[in-house]
Amino acid sequence: VPTPVHFAMKGLDVAICPWHKVNVAEKELNDMLRFRQQSPKPMANHFQGIIQTIWSDADSFLKAYFSHDVADANKDTEPACIKRLMEGFKKL
Repeated sequence: VPTPVHFAMKGLDVAICPWHKVNVAEKELNDMLRFRQQSPKPMANHFQGIIQTIWSDADSFLKAYFSHDVADANKDTEPACIKRLMEGFKKL
């Protein structure tokens, strides 16, 4: 199974997308940082970052994103996923 590293080795730019999986988002953020740090410079430049997508209507997403329901923080939802990613970025 090809990984982001395989594509970067071929000279392709790579961005990862966890969609709605909170634990995947954390792992992919850590992977992207590690890939950039441990790869040779020409290859490291191909690790572009993370793209967060939503597959719901914007109104529903924004309502869920701005709600303060702590119980939803660890659920696999698009708002929880992007919030977890933003927490990770703030720690950098």
